[in-house]
Amino acid sequence: MFAEKVIRWSGLALAAGGILAALFWILHPEESVLLTDPASYQAEHLLDVIGLMLFIPGLIGLYARLVNRTGWLGLAGFALTLLPLLVFMGVSVVDLLIWPSIARVQPDLILTSEGEFIKSSGPFAATISIIVPFSIIGALGFLLLGIVIWRSDIFPRAAGLLLALAGPLYCIGPGFVPHEMLLTNLLVYGPFALVSLWLGWSILNPTGRQEQSMPVRVGQTS
Repeated sequence: MFAEKVIRWSGLALAAGGILAALFWILHPEESVLLTDPASYQAEHLLDVIGLMLFIPGLIGLYARLVNRTGWLGLAGFALTLLPLLVFMGVSVVDLLIWPSIARVQPDLILTSEGEFIKSSGPFAATISIIVPFSIIGALGFLLLGIVIWRSDIFPRAAGLLLALAGPLYCIGPGFVPHEMLLTNLLVYGPFALVSLWLGWSILNPTGRQEQSMPVRVGQTS
């Protein structure tokens, strides 16, 4: 069926998007780059935009695989994950296009002389006021989605447990982990790349148990 093929190929988007989104935070440059080389800041943030553009359709495919076996808990986990990711993508577009443009014309509007964001500046403060609550919502959504995967018996249970850990870390990690700590960033965001690859591969190459979990329509022979 065409729909089944689309769901399977969404696994590739989930895997690629999760890896790119994780790499974005692992390799995230210091804000001071905006003063010296705005173009490189934009190039690195392109990773996040592309990553989320791929991961979101992949997430929809993941939920399509789960929807018949998860009920309201699966819907809640999916909705609480999807909405923050859409917000994050909007914020990332601002990072990609708006901050570098301001840095080229009037950097003191958003940056100190050392190249750090002025937290009290209007544009940056407005962005933070959006990011913080949606990061918490996203962490809860990934936690619920991990529990749903663990309970569904469609994907490996360990993948659900890993998502319940890696997803919240991906959402709230940027507020606690300094950009220059490469090893720490790798430990915080690496699991998100790993579980995205794991779940994406599981969607793209479903096991016999996954196929058996798909509902059989009335009048359809097995």
